[in-house]
Amino acid sequence: LNSSDEYYRITVCGNCLRKLIRKGIINIEKEEESVVNAKLDRFIEYTNELIERAKPKQLNFVTNVRELQNFIEIIELCNDEVKIEKEGSKLHVKTVDSSHVFMIEATLKAFNASEEEVTFAMYLGSLEKWLKVLDKDDEIKIRKIEDGKIYIKSNELERIESLLDESEIHESKLPKLDLPAIFTVDLKKLWKAVKSIETISDYFRIKVSKEGAIVEGEGDIRTIRAKFKKEELEELVCDEEKYKAAYPIDVVLPFLKLLKKLKVDKVRISFNTDNPARFEFTVSDHVSGCFLVAPRIEG
Repeated sequence: LNSSDEYYRITVCGNCLRKLIRKGIINIEKEEESVVNAKLDRFIEYTNELIERAKPKQLNFVTNVRELQNFIEIIELCNDEVKIEKEGSKLHVKTVDSSHVFMIEATLKAFNASEEEVTFAMYLGSLEKWLKVLDKDDEIKIRKIEDGKIYIKSNELERIESLLDESEIHESKLPKLDLPAIFTVDLKKLWKAVKSIETISDYFRIKVSKEGAIVEGEGDIRTIRAKFKKEELEELVCDEEKYKAAYPIDVVLPFLKLLKKLKVDKVRISFNTDNPARFEFTVSDHVSGCFLVAPRIEG
């Protein structure tokens, strides 16, 4: 359907049909009136959503190629088909991997944007390929959403892409967690520790006490351990004696590798004994995010 007028006609027909049913002009033989009315309610609610979706949304979200690429790369560690929320001057994505082992949240802050709030779903893989053609400092303007398409402009180029059906994107809900142990560590040192542990084990363990943090791994006959004293850490919060938990290297290491590539300086880790760990990071003034990974429960 090319016009929102069609959606309005569908809605009007639905309302008229309900009146005919209530007046008994239409005889219901197979279903109770309440059942039919409930179905009509759902039908009209859906068509009203279609009407709203068909209305043009002016985003005027201005960023550049570098910031948008960084934002997409973070998300694609997890998924390339995602639901994106525009809240004022920010784009926000929250997505979980298919095995439900880890979740990623990412935020892109615009240089300039309209105040319009909208949610849409799209495939990021093709967009990322196009961005590689452009210069890093080229301006990107996400202009509008209209008739199920998104309009993205860069200088003389304009890209028009069909959006995905939001209902087909898995809803990612961030669980409520109590993660009292917190420390902020140098990203390169953490990556080096986990990369070293990969040579002897498929998981690593984090331990935190009031004295500092330890990242270690054990093989059959070998142990690799990195100690970070309290004075070396930018932040250390530990209200009890000790916390410890283990996490899969094959999940965490690609994430750390990407942060290293994006020249992230530090990562803030919060966790609890045998609970998920949250890795918070900032790429630039415009891109930030968090990575949540489930623990490996040790027997």
